[in-house]
Amino acid sequence: MLHVRNLDISYGAVKTVRGVNLHVAEKEVVSIVGSNGAGKTTIINALSGLLPVGGGEVEFRGVKINGLSPDKIVELGLVQTPEGRLVFPEMTVYENLLIGGYSRTSRGHIQKNLEEMHRTFPVLDQRKDQLAGSLSGGEQQMLAIARSLMSMPKLLMLDEPSLGLAPLIVKEVFGIIDRIHDQGMSILLVEQNVYHALSISDRAYVIENGRVTMEGTGEELINNKEIEKAYLGI
Repeated sequence: MLHVRNLDISYGAVKTVRGVNLHVAEKEVVSIVGSNGAGKTTIINALSGLLPVGGGEVEFRGVKINGLSPDKIVELGLVQTPEGRLVFPEMTVYENLLIGGYSRTSRGHIQKNLEEMHRTFPVLDQRKDQLAGSLSGGEQQMLAIARSLMSMPKLLMLDEPSLGLAPLIVKEVFGIIDRIHDQGMSILLVEQNVYHALSISDRAYVIENGRVTMEGTGEELINNKEIEKAYLGI
């Protein structure tokens, strides 16, 4: 579905991502893992069209998307759930979900998609008239994911879904991601919580200083001694 070849990204004169190659096949969960500041979010923002690609090529479902605007990329089916959730705090849960459903490809299916989100995230149905800013961190993360799903993505990109959440809520959020995948969704996951990410991933890429330094299946990497020492505290 997604092919990234020799991706370069710069902030001003500083090249922060260099020569990254990765791919995501249909119905895979693929993770990009690494420490804070390694370049993970920079990569996902470039794939979403939020940052310019300095070099290389990004192809999604056979279409080159370098230089396309974020809304065009969403319409093609590549949708990001942003780091920090970024719900609209002064709008209700229901209104946040509606915003997610107004892409050209999904606006004719809003009611059907709302019903599906309420089945997948029952707490959002219970809180539908509540202001999004009054939700707990875990509930806001569920809302952010559901808002993205309202756009009917072909590939869902999740940026740091565990950020700032208590361990029990992190486990719940990853359980939801696993269920979404079981329903057939392709997922690209950017995550600092290496153990949880690798546990649900078909494949993963380790990013250090803007470069891919290691790749393999989730199982291979979770049992890799270097990964254990650097990221898992073993």
